[in-house]
Amino acid sequence: MTKGFIFAGVLVAGLLAGCLDQDGQGKKTLFRSHFAGPAGLGAATNATRLRTVAALPQTAELRADVSRKLAKSVFEVWRKELPPGTAGETALLQPLFEDLMRVENLVEMRGSIGKTETAIAIELSDERAQLWSTNLWQVATAWKFSTPREVTLDGAKGWEAKRNPSAGTLQFLRAGKWVVTGLAPTPLDSIGQMLRQIAQSGRALPALTNGFWDVQADLPRLKERFPTLAHFPMPPAHFTLVGRGENVRTELKLELPEKATAPLDPWRIPTNIVGEPLTSFTVARGIAPMLERVPGFSTLGLNPMPHQITTWGVSNPQCRVYFALPVPSSTNAMEQLAPNAPGFMLKRFPTALGDFLYASNRHELMWGGLPWILPNVRTVTDAGSEFLIGGIFPLTGKTIRAPDELYAQIRDRANLVYYDWEDTPQRLDHGRQLYQLACLVDQRPIPHAQSVAQRWLVAILPSLANSVTEITRTGPQELTLVRKSQIGFTGFELATFAAWLDSPGFPFRLELPPPSTRRATNAPSPARKP
Repeated sequence: MTKGFIFAGVLVAGLLAGCLDQDGQGKKTLFRSHFAGPAGLGAATNATRLRTVAALPQTAELRADVSRKLAKSVFEVWRKELPPGTAGETALLQPLFEDLMRVENLVEMRGSIGKTETAIAIELSDERAQLWSTNLWQVATAWKFSTPREVTLDGAKGWEAKRNPSAGTLQFLRAGKWVVTGLAPTPLDSIGQMLRQIAQSGRALPALTNGFWDVQADLPRLKERFPTLAHFPMPPAHFTLVGRGENVRTELKLELPEKATAPLDPWRIPTNIVGEPLTSFTVARGIAPMLERVPGFSTLGLNPMPHQITTWGVSNPQCRVYFALPVPSSTNAMEQLAPNAPGFMLKRFPTALGDFLYASNRHELMWGGLPWILPNVRTVTDAGSEFLIGGIFPLTGKTIRAPDELYAQIRDRANLVYYDWEDTPQRLDHGRQLYQLACLVDQRPIPHAQSVAQRWLVAILPSLANSVTEITRTGPQELTLVRKSQIGFTGFELATFAAWLDSPGFPFRLELPPPSTRRATNAPSPARKP
């Protein structure tokens, strides 16, 4: 839940800067978030594990840390627009972000990047409403807005301030139990709509009837403001979280840019190689268009582009995760891949250690000379199909085949695109290790194990169990994700969130720590191609 609120807060912080000195035309919705607050969880028997996580002291620490960083990010975005010597006013903005994570609120952003209208409606006590007014007034004054003047709109009283006489306007209004505030080129249409809704019903928006958090996001347009989204090409999305017993049901609808009418290829899974004791099992098909959008993937030379992938994790203190790509001819695919894979990897890990070695007699590419791990890719024929199979450790030992009940979850489901089962605590551990190993490979410092985010991950482990995610084709231009989990997210997503929060580029970029400035004198040489 905290992760979702962070996303809403990030968008508030990042888009506030893009709405000044623009005309504000073409106000199509960029982002809309309705968080129902703790009351939205419904009966006390719903989302009980999420309630446990929300009550942890480490969650309170995380909320404060995220709020502080988001507040700081607002100033970072505005820095070039502000007079020299202006302070960040982080302490003034931080409590406002904390409120967005704890009580019912609506955040709407309309227009295009650089012409954005941002409006927030939040239900607050008189004391907290006064805090919002005071703090925003002080920020506007410090950042050289015009002197705030009193205004009355649709019966609500408040104030407004302008960045300059002809540019955008910051407004603050108190209407019943709600604070409505926004920043945009004048007039602020969203604020007017919210105020009229409050006048009619006493609420800024209808109560959620299904779930406690509802988000709509135009992700293709938002990547202009958030470069990280460019690495995860996603269509417009509609996301909801609903409490179901002790668990949470996640639903995500994706609007595809083109109609998908061709039947999906039959599943091709190396069933004699995927083996127990499994900690995760993931399959996806129809992935070629997505792979084509991954920067640099086409340079690997795989032709045709793989249409499916299987990944799995094996219970082990070390990060034993593997992948399999079905290909028409594994030997030819390996000969295409071997000379191109080092360049692909070195663009992502430019100061990486080790050497790439290709054993042509057994069609295997290895990345040697790395601490503790030996990433590798090799050819395999299994279950009547040919594959490229790889991992950060070689597959060893005799495989105990996974039970048929696992494959029954995907068999004969014509519209199933993606299936993931995981032991979330172990998947979370593997995810954390993957980020640590990425730092080691590229000679970067490992994120501190005692960071707020990392301590939170350790604290939530007892509340996590198994989770299942399915994506099906529910229309010619629609995919629907449905997940049953304890707090709404998978182990790897949680590990990625922690890496993002600890990232130097948070909230706008997910980055590993900067490379170390010194190398040990006995360190292996930088990675070389075969």
